[in-house]
Amino acid sequence: MVGIAPEGTELSVSATDFFFEEKRLIGSSMGSGHAHQDIVELARLYQHGRLLLDEMVTSVVPSEINEGFEAMKSGDVTRIVVDVQS
Repeated sequence: MVGIAPEGTELSVSATDFFFEEKRLIGSSMGSGHAHQDIVELARLYQHGRLLLDEMVTSVVPSEINEGFEAMKSGDVTRIVVDVQS
């Protein structure tokens, strides 16, 4: 499961999976990252051409953020950038 389930949602798993298949259940908050360190590293990777962020952007939309959300909901785009300066 990825993301946060609605409050009160229960998760049911098979106990035998944990024993016989050696599975684990791990929770994390915000990916268990360290933003103040990770953002610096991600910026460095981008600057050196090792993190290809530009290639991940499907579309750039003007500052009309609702237009961007609608495009993502419809499946027309996967990643967008909202240009707040236009």
